[in-house]
Amino acid sequence: MKLLLVFSIALLAQTSNPQLVRRVEPQYSEEARKAKWPGGTVEAKIHIDAKGVVQAVDVLEHPGMGIDKMTVEALKKWEFVPAMKDGKPVATTAAVKVNFKSW
Repeated sequence: MKLLLVFSIALLAQTSNPQLVRRVEPQYSEEARKAKWPGGTVEAKIHIDAKGVVQAVDVLEHPGMGIDKMTVEALKKWEFVPAMKDGKPVATTAAVKVNFKSW
């Protein structure tokens, strides 16, 4: 009698994070300039499609003075090499910090 052994090899899914290729710095809103806002960091969650395009932005901190809007405008212009899973581009989300520097 011959014994046939069958081995099952589980391959781990190979994944990679999105890679930023174009970053646009945020601008101060007129309201923030008039208030002499000293700057700071705004955290947001971005939704990146399988083409590396930012489709949606969720601002997690709301400093007011139009800074939320300026954060969204800047992040919508960012471009990425998309995340990959098993060699194919996939949509993903990422947490990012946007720095507003004082002038």
